[in-house]
Amino acid sequence: MFAETTLFSAELYRITVDGKKVKTKNGIWRVNEDGKRLTYSWDRMVRDYRLNSLEREKRAKGSISLTLKFFDAALDYVADRIPDDHETRQLVLTVTYHKVGREKQTVTLESKKRIF
Repeated sequence: MFAETTLFSAELYRITVDGKKVKTKNGIWRVNEDGKRLTYSWDRMVRDYRLNSLEREKRAKGSISLTLKFFDAALDYVADRIPDDHETRQLVLTVTYHKVGREKQTVTLESKKRIF
């Protein structure tokens, strides 16, 4: 039996402390903290070859349900590793996928809310 062929792309957003939803550019965002400009990159923190590059269509790792589980865990992983970012309350990932020959579907995943 062959593995399913599902293609997906993902976009990362930040929910800021004032409640705004801000899209990152290919998983990169910048914040100002204590007069310093800090740059964060999803790709630097999530090293998995199918999860690291956002906003590009790729084939799902195993199955889309497995890929979504990995993305869900990665969101919390990244949220835990940005302690100096006091502008981001939560990370949100929008994953659009389709099995070959079927309609596109979209799933929204959220990290745990960050507490400062």
